[in-house]
Amino acid sequence: MRPARHQRVTVSTAPEIDTAILSYVTQGYVLLQRTPTSAVIQKKKEFEVAWAIVGFFVCLVPLVIYLLYYLFLQPAAEVREIVVVGA
Repeated sequence: MRPARHQRVTVSTAPEIDTAILSYVTQGYVLLQRTPTSAVIQKKKEFEVAWAIVGFFVCLVPLVIYLLYYLFLQPAAEVREIVVVGA
């Protein structure tokens, strides 16, 4: 498992911490720890169902096209007869 990415955000004054925290909380972050001069917030990664569906169909559609091509457009087999002339 990869470790979490850590990024430091700086503010000019202590009261600006509350504004920064509120800004990040509205983006889906959760406040983990708070002191008068610092705060630790975290945003957990989320599984994106939409991207999983897109990826599934990006892989599935070419496979179905190939299977249809293989089943219906290709001849079943090529048969050749070899004979000796003049026998």
